[in-house]
Amino acid sequence: ETAGDKELQPLQESDAGASTSASVSASASASASCSAASAEASCAQASCEAPAKCVETSESVNTTVVNGETITITTKVVDGKTITTKVVNGETISTDVVDGDVGASAEDSEEYVYLPPDWEERVARGEDLDSLVETSESVNTTVVDGETITITTKVVNGKTITTKVVNGETISTEVVDDDVGVSAEDFSEYAEVPAYFQERVAKGVDPDSLVETQAEEASNRSVKIPQRTAPRKLDYSDSHEGKWSFPETAFSGAYCWDSDKKQPEVEKRQGAIETGKDILKNNKETYEGMYYDTQLLDAPEDQQEYCLVKRSTSGFRLQDREGQFNFVKSQYCKLPAEDEVNAVYDNYTDTVLNTYSNVSGLGKPVCPGRGQGCADDPGLKIIGVIDPGDVSQGSVGDCWFLSALSALAEFRGAVQKLFQHTNFQDMPKDEFNHYVVSLYDVTTWELVDIEIDERLCTHAESGQLLASRPSIDGELWVCYVEKAFAAHCGGWNKIDGGSPTHAW
Repeated sequence: ETAGDKELQPLQESDAGASTSASVSASASASASCSAASAEASCAQASCEAPAKCVETSESVNTTVVNGETITITTKVVDGKTITTKVVNGETISTDVVDGDVGASAEDSEEYVYLPPDWEERVARGEDLDSLVETSESVNTTVVDGETITITTKVVNGKTITTKVVNGETISTEVVDDDVGVSAEDFSEYAEVPAYFQERVAKGVDPDSLVETQAEEASNRSVKIPQRTAPRKLDYSDSHEGKWSFPETAFSGAYCWDSDKKQPEVEKRQGAIETGKDILKNNKETYEGMYYDTQLLDAPEDQQEYCLVKRSTSGFRLQDREGQFNFVKSQYCKLPAEDEVNAVYDNYTDTVLNTYSNVSGLGKPVCPGRGQGCADDPGLKIIGVIDPGDVSQGSVGDCWFLSALSALAEFRGAVQKLFQHTNFQDMPKDEFNHYVVSLYDVTTWELVDIEIDERLCTHAESGQLLASRPSIDGELWVCYVEKAFAAHCGGWNKIDGGSPTHAW
């Protein structure tokens, strides 16, 4: 054909090996056993026994500007299948496929992420190719009462994923018709697929909750997390009644608190000591303990007295463990005690992390949430709502590292990537916990995984944490990133002093 928009397929050899050198024109030659009879023909074959499928491709592009936005509608026809793509300001908003050709080939569907292995057999049985594999996305953004609400609907292999984002924060993700058989190859457009991808998807976890697209990764690098406008608060509203206990400890009556915190508030009351214990147990969210002079136990109740210590972030603690006073602690234990679980220790806590030259000595490590005075909080978690204020330096001289970590926390998704090989959403668990933190090795520029256990180093004298503290509401990510960093560098002494650029 010498005129028109159609692109012709090259002539093919017959099964018998006969060659054809027919030319296609307005008046075609009949020398081939099956040739074009007129200018209407779009291809010719040397044999009629197995005619090839004629492939037709056409494309039209329409670009308009509406309210300052450049909108491009591209319509492509491939073997009778119409593919319409809408692009706004360079970003693909939606892709629709209409009238899929049952005779389509794999080459016709290069725009798809994945084709099932049996696609040819299923298409031969009459199934529409578009019902087997489909990737499309639509985005709708509105502003309601000053809030920007974006609804994104993505279809991947017949699975519809709808995500609601309000002011840049993902509120919900819903999945309909989820395909548990999805594989990592289905998500080749994603920046990184975690090692436990197959296992978690097999359990029904949405793949989109495990991976981050390259576009999302680029967006997260440039979008800062909004600064916290209100301080974190202690919250025991989700506490389980059976996990509270009230152990008593003897001490001299002397106590202390963190030097950078306010003095703890103590309420001195006249009355029966047993009444004070009842007040503590009935108001455990308000008071963290009470103390009394044991010599008053034999005195008349109207001559007895006790002191209630209000809950705070002061770091209230006893200075010693013997004397005529008793301290009754209102203690919450979210996890089983350490001696009740099978503890398998890491290779660092008792070796390279067991010394620090700037303190007199290190004590026994503690496990958060196990009733040892560290993060005994119902809301205990690895990662919650991240912000730079989560970082609280301890006694180690690594402010250079912590300042870089605080800056990293300003960027959405950055901290989570440090735990990309840890199923942190479900941790800490009742059993003894291990965490994998992914860091770059500055000597090789390769990513390395540092596996640490849940224990945190302490001072020998006070029993307080050596390094960073958990957040008020029980977030632990700072503690474990710092511990992994120290382990990777060879110990606490190795990170005593440095530059934030080195940490980056």
